[in-house]
Amino acid sequence: MSIDKDELLLSAQSALIGSIPKKLRGLTVRNDYNSLLWVAYFDDQPTEKEKGILSKAFHEVASKYPSIQSTREEFVFIPTSFRIDMLDYWVFLRWEE
Repeated sequence: MSIDKDELLLSAQSALIGSIPKKLRGLTVRNDYNSLLWVAYFDDQPTEKEKGILSKAFHEVASKYPSIQSTREEFVFIPTSFRIDMLDYWVFLRWEE
């Protein structure tokens, strides 16, 4: 069962209020059938605390959708000189020159 895009984005953005680490460049999600993938891109290696804060938000979002049977979160370091790719939707995207 697919999750409504607007509902997913609103849920994710709500969970992230006050939880965006300074080094976060972007956060993108993919929802395929009964799975949810969440990828956080950082401009420096994320700390365990930063990963933990985002993980808590991810689990808050995933718990709202009982149809999701598979979840995966990734924390990726990609310097600002490199492009970051969107999955299905951007939940957060930092402005960069």
